[in-house]
Amino acid sequence: MKELSVIIVSYNNLKLIKDCLDSVKKFNDIGDALEVVVVEQSPTDEIFDTLSKEYDWIKCVRNSNQGYGGGNNVGVRNSTGEYLLFLNPDTLLVEPVFVYVLSKYEEDKSLGICGCRLLDGENNYAQSFFWKDSISNVKGVIWRFLDKMNVFVPGKMYITGADIFVPRKAFEDAGWFDENLFMYCEETDICNRVEKQGLKTKYFPEKKIIHLEGKTTEDNYIKKEVLKLKSFITVAMKNGDSRERIIKRAIA
Repeated sequence: MKELSVIIVSYNNLKLIKDCLDSVKKFNDIGDALEVVVVEQSPTDEIFDTLSKEYDWIKCVRNSNQGYGGGNNVGVRNSTGEYLLFLNPDTLLVEPVFVYVLSKYEEDKSLGICGCRLLDGENNYAQSFFWKDSISNVKGVIWRFLDKMNVFVPGKMYITGADIFVPRKAFEDAGWFDENLFMYCEETDICNRVEKQGLKTKYFPEKKIIHLEGKTTEDNYIKKEVLKLKSFITVAMKNGDSRERIIKRAIA
C-alpha cells in the first residue's frame, strides 16, 4: 500500500498530461511512497499507447469518457494510497507539496479535504476555491477580494477540483464522486459529503501549483454554462433545496 495516490483523468491533450506527469516526477518528495494513476478517456488509443510506452513508472488505465467524477472513481479503484490527490492534467507542480500536505494530515486527524494555492500560467492567482452555494457574478466579486487575501471560509467554500487532497477512507465513506455529475460541482458535492462526517476542509496558500485553467474543459461557452447550471441544480436538490431557493442561490 502506498502513502499517496495521485489520480489524473486525461482527455485528448498529450502535451498537457506529459507536462503534468513530468512535473509530478520532478517534485516528488516522498519517493516510492507515491503512486500515479492516469485514467485515459480520449476517443482514440494514441495517448494511452504513448503514456504506457514512455511512462513506465505510472499506472495507465484505459476508460471510456465518464467525465471528471466517473474517471476519478476508476482511478481510485486502481490505486492503493492511504491518501488521494485528484489532480487535473492541466496542472504543473512547481515545488514539492506532498510532504507538506501529508504532514498536515498527521497534525490534524479531523482534516478531510484540502488544496493548495493555484496560479495561472503567468503566476497570477487562479481560482483555488469558490462558494458552495452560488454561481453568480455578485458572489464572484466578493470571492475575488477574499481570494486575493487568501481568505477561505470553511463550510461555505469548496476546494477547486484541480487539486483535491483527501484521505481514502473519508472519500470512500462519503460515497465516492457522484457519477451523475459529468462535469462541474463535483467538488462542492464531495466537500459537503466529507464534511458531514465531521471532517474539515482547509486551504493551504503556502504551497503553490500552476493550473492552466480551461485547457481541458468544453470549448463551447453555452454548452459549458448549461452543464454548470445542470450540475449546480443537481447538487442543490440533493441537499433538499426547493426550486425557488435554487434559483435564488444561483443569482444571489
